[in-house]
Amino acid sequence: MSELNFKSAKKPLGITVVWEEGAADDSHVYLGDTVQGELTGIDQDVGPNNSNVYKIKLDDGKIVSVWGTTVLDDFMLEGNEGEAIPVGAIVRIECLGKKQGLTGPSKQAGKGYWTFDVQFAIPSPAFKAAAGKTAVKTAADEEIVSKGQKAAKPATEDEEEYS
Repeated sequence: MSELNFKSAKKPLGITVVWEEGAADDSHVYLGDTVQGELTGIDQDVGPNNSNVYKIKLDDGKIVSVWGTTVLDDFMLEGNEGEAIPVGAIVRIECLGKKQGLTGPSKQAGKGYWTFDVQFAIPSPAFKAAAGKTAVKTAADEEIVSKGQKAAKPATEDEEEYS
C-alpha cells in the first residue's frame, strides 16, 4: 500500500472585493464604492481572525467575496430587524470610506475602520422564478430596505406582471 499524501482542505474564496482602487490584483477586484447582487452564501470563521465572508453573485453571473468587518457584520447579521439578511436577498453594499476610531485598537494603530451603508431587497418567489426573463418588477419586488427596516411583503399574483 502506498503512502498517502494528505492536503489541508480549503474552500476557494474566488475573487475578493477590495475598497481601495490601488489594492486590486489577480485575486482582488475593485468594483467601485458599491457592490450589488444576490447574497448566495456566508462563510463563517474564515482565516486567522475568524471572519465572515459574504458571497455575492453579480449581474454578470460572477461571484465575488466580501470580507466582513465589525461594521459590515452588524448590518449583514442583524440588519433585518435583528435577524440576518437572508441568503437569496439582493444586497447593495456601499462603502462610505474609512473613519478614525475614537478609542480602541483602530485609533491606537492609526488605521481606522471601514464604514458601510447596507440595503437589501427580498424578491418574491415569482420574481425569482422569472430570473433571466424580461420582467416588470413591482414595488414589492424591488423595494430596497435600508439599515434594517423590514422588507415589504411579497407581491400577490394579481400584482405581478411577467413576460
